[in-house]
Amino acid sequence: MPMSRIITSALLCIATAASMLGCSTPTQNLQAQTVAEALAPSSAQPQVTRSAIAQGLYELVYSNKQDVLFVASAGDFKDASVPREILVVNPTDLAVVDKIALPLRAFSLALDDDGDRLYVGNTGDGTVTVIDTQSRQIVQSLRLVGKRKSEDGREWPKYHFRQLLLDADNNRLYMPGFDDKESKLFVINTRTGRIEKIIPGFGYTATGIALDARHNRLYVSNMEGEAVVVDTTSDEIVNRLALGAEQPLNLAYDEINHRLLAVDQGHPKMLEFQKKDMPGYESRRPGSRVVAIDLATGKTVADLKAGGPVNLKLDPARQRLFVTNRASGEVTVFDSRDYRKLHTISTPVHPNTLALQAKTGTMFLTVKNGKDAPEGSKESVVRIAF
Repeated sequence: MPMSRIITSALLCIATAASMLGCSTPTQNLQAQTVAEALAPSSAQPQVTRSAIAQGLYELVYSNKQDVLFVASAGDFKDASVPREILVVNPTDLAVVDKIALPLRAFSLALDDDGDRLYVGNTGDGTVTVIDTQSRQIVQSLRLVGKRKSEDGREWPKYHFRQLLLDADNNRLYMPGFDDKESKLFVINTRTGRIEKIIPGFGYTATGIALDARHNRLYVSNMEGEAVVVDTTSDEIVNRLALGAEQPLNLAYDEINHRLLAVDQGHPKMLEFQKKDMPGYESRRPGSRVVAIDLATGKTVADLKAGGPVNLKLDPARQRLFVTNRASGEVTVFDSRDYRKLHTISTPVHPNTLALQAKTGTMFLTVKNGKDAPEGSKESVVRIAF
């Protein structure tokens, strides 16, 4: 598979109570009811705010410590004069309050809020840029892999890194890397700023990643429909779960219900790659789904219809699950206990990645332009408040 096609695929993907009247309620039942009501997802209609801020928006993260959003802006792929930046955004009015210039294109982000560090994945360059979030200065650029030339003469890194996952308690940054044959998991020690381990065996095109810190388990999805399970104490692969999803692009771990959630994107371009690169591959499911796996039994407990889903984010305190649907241009909100659909929010054209303000339950996301947008058009950040 030519490297130019792999990076194209990566960028496409880097592309959500009854009341009792007229009767007394025992004290214990009243207490249980109060707890249930506190945990129940709000039925209030969401308030949506949108602001177009820059070109080439990808991931974003919310800093509780500074009460700001950090948003990755990769600039313009055709016009090198358009800056590559981390945008610092006010979460209330979505105004850009500061900018951090970058030498490379920013795509994926991981925030160590307590440690004042923002990790920026430079997918097309095989590096990670580390930013001090207080001084807003670059403090390190870590090259993970070398480059090689593709068939058209362009240079691409040996492995592409589309997502970062930070385990701040153990000073580790996990990054699945994929090439045209086999994927590996890169483990970076954030204290030393160096690669600690490279673990092989993650199959064709490793994509999503999720951490179950309590049970020392890391889950990495691939385009063979698996979640590869790593014991984070031994750094060994201990299991491979069949997700029942053909394109499990992104994952989320639901700690309350001990479930693994995966989007099944169903992107036609990715299906072309799967058929070409995996001899005998046959599509048996239409995609455009979200699946939930009970990790105690390995069984699928939910199969939710979606519109070309890309990203998903849990709000554990309110038991809500948000899903961005790239194809339909919507964010869907589900009850994360029984998966009832609570809201469908229109955010055309291509809602992308999500970030949660845990204290308030406000969700933020980036929205990418469609192919018919005027050249040079800015992309948007959206605020969904309840």
